[in-house]
Amino acid sequence: QAMGQQQQQHQALGQQPQQQRRAATDSPPTQLHLDVVVFKEDGAFVARAPLTVSASITLGELKEAIAVNTKGALPPSRQCLRYLGQVLSAPDEVLLVGLLGTMQQVTLTLSIINA
Repeated sequence: QAMGQQQQQHQALGQQPQQQRRAATDSPPTQLHLDVVVFKEDGAFVARAPLTVSASITLGELKEAIAVNTKGALPPSRQCLRYLGQVLSAPDEVLLVGLLGTMQQVTLTLSIINA
């Protein structure tokens, strides 16, 4: 019986590093790699803009980052972001990860709104 308990302890100890490794790989990402595909309102393709941002970025901060990345050509007021066909219409204070989940690689569609 004591031998059986020792085997169980060794098995449990042997499983701990595996469980820790799994937990480390399941942790949320610290960065999001976004592939922003830009279209005009009429559906004409404009550009593809890869962008890496902090995983703790808000929707408003993302819009500002896109504006900076496009050297001011796409201010937040002209951006309509979509993910999987759905408009991201949440308030600017909402965390992007809360809207998209914890994926590291995301493709967003951006339509340019005529001001």
